[in-house]
Amino acid sequence: MSVSSNISNAISDIGVMTRRNMLRYIRLPQLLVFNALLNVVLLLLFNYVFGGAIRTGGIAYIQYFLPGFMVQTVVFGSTQTSVGLAEDLSKGMIDRFRSLPMSRLAFLAGRVIADATRYAILIALMIAVGSIMGFRFENGVLPVLAGIALIILFGIALTWVGVFIGISVRDVETAQVAGFVWVFPLVFASSLYVPIETMPSWL
Repeated sequence: MSVSSNISNAISDIGVMTRRNMLRYIRLPQLLVFNALLNVVLLLLFNYVFGGAIRTGGIAYIQYFLPGFMVQTVVFGSTQTSVGLAEDLSKGMIDRFRSLPMSRLAFLAGRVIADATRYAILIALMIAVGSIMGFRFENGVLPVLAGIALIILFGIALTWVGVFIGISVRDVETAQVAGFVWVFPLVFASSLYVPIETMPSWL
């Protein structure tokens, strides 16, 4: 079989697995609905609870907070990947797929592409809610699109970390805990919530 034929088959297999994961959101819409609802609630809480107490150099807190919050959305989304893969492993789904004449990359790549689509939907929702709260883009359309693309690419990179965790632990509850262990320091030790000038110099 030629290289081009192998690539074509792999792309086809990845498409099938991506569709399989996207159909899961359609058949279980609560997966996406509650994920979106959680992010909206967090955005509202952090903006209105902490917004008045945190110094951000004279700009509205939503202007400071929302771009980083969109990054947080995809960071936390990677933990869902860990849980989903651990669940598939525990049910024997991956072993069944391995027995089929399909690309070995297809299952994981399909999952990552579906998750990237989920990230794009959540980011669009965060921008819409943030706009209602007073957030405004100030540098034109192209930088906005480039920034969103960068966030999604960052999310894809972290999704592969989630893939590694999900495959390694093989247990749903453990995957959920393991996913958050490395995520929380990454988020809370960043400049997402407060300017880094307010942190200890060693941090």
